[in-house]
Amino acid sequence: RVQHREILIPELQAVFKTRSVEHWLDRLGNDVPCAPIQTVDQVLEHPQLKARGMCMELEHPTVGTLKTVGCPVRIDGQSSVSQSAPPLLGQHTREILAEIGLDDMEF
Repeated sequence: RVQHREILIPELQAVFKTRSVEHWLDRLGNDVPCAPIQTVDQVLEHPQLKARGMCMELEHPTVGTLKTVGCPVRIDGQSSVSQSAPPLLGQHTREILAEIGLDDMEF
């Protein structure tokens, strides 16, 4: 399998494209560990993530409401990480450099 990877992968891809994801999950699911690869939109709509409260909406300063997946680690049912929107380019530069002892004149 590893030795002939360059040949095997394109052949498998061609075969897998001939049927739906559901077909292959039904055929392989009992004997081969497998799962579909999902898009971000599919993940955000997945019932399991919704049931666990993993889908979040965060306010971002330039794009407005941003849908994202929360941290999967929970302690006593609570997320162990505070969630915030991704920072803007350079948003925390001054704070980070100040933590290592640089002042405004050095950067």
